[in-house]
Formats: sequence, structure tokens, C-alpha cells
Amino acid sequence: MENDVFLKECYVTKVNQYGALRVWKSLGVSSILTLSVGENNEDIFFNYEIDEKNEEVAEKEPIKSTEQTKKIEKYKIGLLSKEDADPINKFLEAGRENEFECVISKLDEKADEDKRISVAIFIKRMK
Repeated sequence: MENDVFLKECYVTKVNQYGALRVWKSLGVSSILTLSVGENNEDIFFNYEIDEKNEEVAEKEPIKSTEQTKKIEKYKIGLLSKEDADPINKFLEAGRENEFECVISKLDEKADEDKRISVAIFIKRMK
């Protein structure tokens, strides 16, 4: 991430309506989230992945053998707002969601629903 390009910082919206509360205790500043496009191609979701031990899964490299394969659960924890999605939307529609890394930069359980989780979004550098 140190060589990646910072794109923007934004809030995860609608956290109460998705899976954020189910995994709240597992989330922390510096937790890695992924992006995905909803079925309607309008919503962009933030996802958090954990394994059977409730440990964060942030794969940087593909798993090489089936012995290392873990049961992974993906939780949609909220949405990227339409306004914040503008610079990212076309990349995701083209199936290039792996070119972004999202890192939780702030958690505030007492804030309003749409201000509880702040995320820094980076564009990964090509190798």
C-alpha cells in the first residue's frame, strides 16, 4: 500500500442496513475492505472478509494450494455514496475492482449511521 496512489477518503453509508453491525468487533482502523458492484450496476458495496476464526482476510497474493484454503465469509458492510462513486464507477463496471484497496481510517460507533466508518481508497500501482 505504501506505493499505491491515494484517491480519496469517504464514508461507508447505510452501515445499519447491511452487515457492519455483525462484524463490528472485528473491524478496526487499518482493516482492509474490498469493493463490489451490486446486481443493478448502480450500488457499490464495501465488503469485509473474515475466515472461520473471525480473523480478517486480506489476501495480497493468490492462494497457491488447497491446503491453505479457508472458509471465507464476505459481509457487505455498507455502500459508497453515489457522489463518491463517480471517479470509481466505470472501473468497477469493467470488472477492475481489484485495482483498488480500501482501508478503514476511522471508526466511531456513536456517530450517525452514515458517518461511523471512514475509508481511504487507494489505486494499486501496476507491478
